[in-house]
Amino acid sequence: MRDESVRDVTARRMWVQRLVLVGTALGIAVLMVRCANPVPPSGGPRDRTPPRITASDPAQGAVNVSGRTLRLAFNEYVNRSSLREALTITPFVPGELAFSWDAREVTITFPEPFRDSTTYIVELSTDFSDVQGVSLESPLTFAFATGAKINSGTLAGRVVDGYSGAPQAGVDVLAYAQTSAPAAMAAWPERPDYQTQTGEDGTFRFEYLRETTYYVVALRDNNRNRRPDPLEPMAVPPRVQLPADSTQPPVPVPWLLARVDTLAPTLQRARAESRARTAFVFNEPMQVHRATLDEWTLIDSIAQDTVAIRGVYQQAEAPATVWLHTARMQATPHVLRVPRGGLTDTLGTPIDRERLRFTASAAPDTVRGALQALLPEPTSTDTLGYGALPPRARPRARFDHPVDSTVVRRVVSVQDTAGAAVPYHLTTVDGTEHALHIQWPPGGRVRIVGNPRNRPDTLQVRVRRLPASALGALEGRVMVVDTTWTTSGDSTTAAAPRRADSLNTASDKRSLRGRRWVQMEPTRPQVPVRPRMQPVGSDSTFRFEQLPEGEFSFRAFWDVDGNKRWNPGRLAPYRPAEAAAWSAQPTASRPRWTNVISAPLRIVTLSSSALYDTVYVPQRTPPAHR
Repeated sequence: MRDESVRDVTARRMWVQRLVLVGTALGIAVLMVRCANPVPPSGGPRDRTPPRITASDPAQGAVNVSGRTLRLAFNEYVNRSSLREALTITPFVPGELAFSWDAREVTITFPEPFRDSTTYIVELSTDFSDVQGVSLESPLTFAFATGAKINSGTLAGRVVDGYSGAPQAGVDVLAYAQTSAPAAMAAWPERPDYQTQTGEDGTFRFEYLRETTYYVVALRDNNRNRRPDPLEPMAVPPRVQLPADSTQPPVPVPWLLARVDTLAPTLQRARAESRARTAFVFNEPMQVHRATLDEWTLIDSIAQDTVAIRGVYQQAEAPATVWLHTARMQATPHVLRVPRGGLTDTLGTPIDRERLRFTASAAPDTVRGALQALLPEPTSTDTLGYGALPPRARPRARFDHPVDSTVVRRVVSVQDTAGAAVPYHLTTVDGTEHALHIQWPPGGRVRIVGNPRNRPDTLQVRVRRLPASALGALEGRVMVVDTTWTTSGDSTTAAAPRRADSLNTASDKRSLRGRRWVQMEPTRPQVPVRPRMQPVGSDSTFRFEQLPEGEFSFRAFWDVDGNKRWNPGRLAPYRPAEAAAWSAQPTASRPRWTNVISAPLRIVTLSSSALYDTVYVPQRTPPAHR
């Protein structure tokens, strides 16, 4: 008995010792974590205040500084890894920075002593946060100099979305000094001279710049390499040369941020489905420009015969695939010749080649189009279950492959509320989607029934045509606000805006080439409404009619290149974005009424900005590799 008691006591002691060891190890681990990234005690109200710098050495504005260290003190514990990501020092510091932490302070040691007669700018971007994850609302910036004075140049502006006009926060803004007249160059500069970031309201401000001119680019630098890359949203400056000095006002024209797709769509594979049908699969959604179809040609590479093209179409569920329907082909190599601009991505960039090669299949063509959907699907219905249809809209029957009107009429019927057949005729563009032009019965209500052969159930939509008494109109005005920047000596000032109510009354004819367009977008419609676009009248007014009750927003732009599409510009060679304007708030449409938008759409331009200059960024030695 005594031996068993001794064994029990010994076992309990060993168990307690193990618990002590485990607890000690956990305590050491927690202590190490807290030392790596200190965390304040929990409890109390939630921290919503971003961190700030309480002291620095060198101090803000210090001159004649020497050494190689920079000390920053903060008002609270900060996320140390975020400081490394958010820190930018100008001019660029080659080599590795060393970080030494002491509670709320950090000492940053440069690999070499500070340069002589240089202004250093230290900025923490909005990526910098405290340990609670509260980030800066706008960048923190301070400067010191190793010479007798600090550079005093400033340059400010605003970045907005090019399509909606919404302010863009957290966008990187890069400034490249122009030491000589801009000209074409072989490669983009390896790094910017200065960098900052936009705040919550989309504004940015460079301070402590050398007083010269700059090429200023805004971009969402997703890969953090401080240079514009394909598919990254970016904005070109409203003018190729922007001066910076101590009296510089903000640039009055915003930077318009948009994704600029300079990469041509690439054919990934050609899939021969049959001897009359081939699918071309691309790496992104595509658009077929049907006005060019008469110029498309298909050649049998062996026989050198031309094969008739019966149709080119796409399927809604596979926008990256383009189908080619032809006369019977031999199972030999073929070449499809597509004219320039005949096949593009959704942003208008044409394919990277104009000859698409494939080998046809010998399999018979057994494809038969099947009904996929009846459109539009009502977003809301009345008490009888009928969705409203605006006058310009037509019900549509969508098939997966092209069919003729005989097939549509065999599977789609239109009935009135009593079940009697309602006459209709059909129109189509490519055979996959057919618009139903209905002879509306009294009361304007019909039931559209589809009987697809590939599914046991039927498709059905109920629609009612809106009467004229339920429709209204919206009208407004587009004004040109010509803001002049005049440069005199080393200073630049912004003069009072000059307004031009029409193309004919503007003072700067060169900058007013092109035509103005206005786009209407439903923001809160009670019935489905497609966006519309129309040119602005010669009297600078516009009017959209037959609108159902709801709210609509507007956007105007200056179509300089004449393609009826807003152009976000180009970085190299430089071309400014087409000027644009947006309605400040949606405007409501009322039945049997014409409402006027609350304020004119003001397209702001810089009068001395040449719209077709093909100049580039400052001359710089290109990097050895990208």
